[in-house]
Amino acid sequence: MNIYEFVTNLDSRIYHLNEIVADEYIGDIENKLYFILKGKVEVRRSMEPGIELKTEYLNMGDFFGFASSPSHIKIQSIYKSIDVNTKVGFLDHKEIIHIGKVNPLFFFTLLKSSIERLSILEREITHLSESIDSLCGQTTTENTI
Repeated sequence: MNIYEFVTNLDSRIYHLNEIVADEYIGDIENKLYFILKGKVEVRRSMEPGIELKTEYLNMGDFFGFASSPSHIKIQSIYKSIDVNTKVGFLDHKEIIHIGKVNPLFFFTLLKSSIERLSILEREITHLSESIDSLCGQTTTENTI
């Protein structure tokens, strides 16, 4: 089942090219789900200004959300529109709970989508780890010759 089968009448907003959709400094972003209804959103994560961890892209049909993060974690995330007219819908905490009470399959679908994304990330991490191990092995071999 697709998550969009559960969400109708989303509050939404149009974001223009390079406009920030969400970050730690724009309103109350905790306990909300954001749905990309049209366009594309760039996600940049960094530990400190100038030290970027990862950039990824979310397309129409993707969703993202926020929950309170531990205070000792200092990762900043910025979600920015990279299309001319990106349309993003959102649900607040109360709306999420209401949909889940009306149709508990909503939570199952959210969980399933999240697990699928985690599986993809796990494969990427494994691939990167193998690449790093391979490079370290090459460096060690080159130094001994």
